Amino acid sequence: MSDDRIESAVLRVRNRLATGGYGACAELAAATLSHAPAEATATASATAALRTAQIQAAIGAGADAVLRVAHERVDAAAVGPDAAAALTAWRAVAQVLADTPVTASLPSLDSAASVPAAAAAAWATVAYLQGDEAAAWTLAHAHPKHLECVSIAIHLLLLRNRLDRATALVDASRSLFDDATAAQLFETWTQLVAGRRETLRDASYVYDELVASNVASPKLLTGKALCRLLAGDRMAAASILRDARRELMGPSMAAREEADLLANAAAVALIAGHPDAETLEAEGQRVVPDEASALQYEQMLRQREPTHPYIADLDAKSNAFDRLADRFAAAIPV
Repeated sequence: MSDDRIESAVLRVRNRLATGGYGACAELAAATLSHAPAEATATASATAALRTAQIQAAIGAGADAVLRVAHERVDAAAVGPDAAAALTAWRAVAQVLADTPVTASLPSLDSAASVPAAAAAAWATVAYLQGDEAAAWTLAHAHPKHLECVSIAIHLLLLRNRLDRATALVDASRSLFDDATAAQLFETWTQLVAGRRETLRDASYVYDELVASNVASPKLLTGKALCRLLAGDRMAAASILRDARRELMGPSMAAREEADLLANAAAVALIAGHPDAETLEAEGQRVVPDEASALQYEQMLRQREPTHPYIADLDAKSNAFDRLADRFAAAIPV
């Protein structure tokens, strides 16, 4: 395989990773690594990029894949020091997600700019997962020309409701990344948060194009459904996710992708007002096949991934409600 073909394969892997096709991304990265000749000048950097993509794909896949990555050894001699630093940092992300001891330490924030950019993106992810948004921002913001760092910085700004700064960062980075898929997607984040008719139309166009030109993934279809939902078409949003569940769910779908799809389907079904089958039958209404209620999606999610953030949030709110109900019940005379 020539250097040009290796670099082309790396680009395809990165684009596939950005669209959420984690299984396909891992398979393509492995195939490219197995065919890259040792004498190719691009091999060292390509190997590092492909190994990083494999780890990120495993993290996206969740469950057993995360545990496997958390215990992998990083061979610095094979990829070089900067790439080894990135691989070590992404392994730390997997260790946090797998709830196992993190074997490396967060770099000093005073020297964030000197951390290799790819490693900074991973360490920013570690910091965010551990609840330290300030550290995540420092690490990501120190590398304004690195795609993943910019993506993390935009995400953090939107979490802080700073759409103005996030949009400015998108505008400033547009010329840097040459229409990379990840850059297209983080621009849609700002468009969706803005929520105006023209921005929703632009975001919808991007998702439609990406779905048409890539293998459909839960991530892309969820984005497409979100565009419809914010535009006020709740039934279309529910239909997209219902079709995605029917067509994509199966042995080939990553565990985390399946869980996220169910969580989003539950949220949209709740907003769309889909009652459960028992309620429909009691009211003499027709039950639409495959049109699950929010409760039914929630039950499926509990079976597949009971620790999912959606379930944890629901349970926390339910427990808080029960505590308040008990407190007021005790104060009200019977």
